[in-house]
Amino acid sequence: MRIKFPNYTRAVTLALAFVFVLCASAQQADAVERSGVFVVGLETDRSTYALGQPIKLRFTIRNVTDGPIFATTNVPWAMFSLSVVDSGNQPLSTEGTEGYRISSADHRRYASGTTITVHYTDRNTGLTTAWVPISFWGYNFTTPGRYVITATPHLLGIPEGPAPQQWFTTSSDDRSNPVVITISR
Repeated sequence: MRIKFPNYTRAVTLALAFVFVLCASAQQADAVERSGVFVVGLETDRSTYALGQPIKLRFTIRNVTDGPIFATTNVPWAMFSLSVVDSGNQPLSTEGTEGYRISSADHRRYASGTTITVHYTDRNTGLTTAWVPISFWGYNFTTPGRYVITATPHLLGIPEGPAPQQWFTTSSDDRSNPVVITISR
């Protein structure tokens, strides 16, 4: 037997999605900035690259608090901003990030003391991977040299526990370990 849904089902679904987005926006507006909740790890798939060779990054997030945290999750280029500087400590310019779909309903539980590797699904291959091309942040290395890359997380979180709990955003002071790469001809 086939169940037939009324024509307004789609409208109700869209309305509920809109309410979730409004709630998440209100949570972010009331959020306080917190530092030292997560430690972000950054690594590259190698340390030396030929000019034009793809550079891939992998991110980990570790909850260093005493309790579990629920925090937003998304594609890596939406969860982290990158800073890339050359050997003269001059920042590289970026052409902007890949497009992405933001879903305020995407949250993940980060247990106390655990480290999670961030993954995404490649829209071209459909495969899930942890290695993300740096070009997704709009970086294009055209000059050989030594470069330092760091990542800053952009997460909205709330501690797990009885209400009331305070929503927070990660601090711009929280940065990953620096990663040094060399681009050769």
